[in-house]
Amino acid sequence: MTGYTYGYSPYTGQDGEEIPAFEVFNEEGVKVADTNENLPSKEQEYTAILFSAAPTLLEVLEKAKDCFGQHNLLSTATDEERRQAIGRFSEWWNSMAVPAISEVKNGKW
Repeated sequence: MTGYTYGYSPYTGQDGEEIPAFEVFNEEGVKVADTNENLPSKEQEYTAILFSAAPTLLEVLEKAKDCFGQHNLLSTATDEERRQAIGRFSEWWNSMAVPAISEVKNGKW
């Protein structure tokens, strides 16, 4: 899965006070985004978490699409095709979706 990361990168205001800010980096370590330092620090961090998680979450959703590649699965598929699709979905859910959701939820991205 894609390895975007984020880091805390505060500014120092003219008054010497720390202004919270976060940066998001791609797989190569290149900065791809900054958060809006006008927002509260926690909101900025949540934004950075979601931004850094977005490529992986997209991969997870694209894999889900592959699980149900047959658009008419419920109307014309055989029982065996349905069982296979449910198996693919179960594998996707347990190996990709649950870990990705947990990582974002726990802020460990």
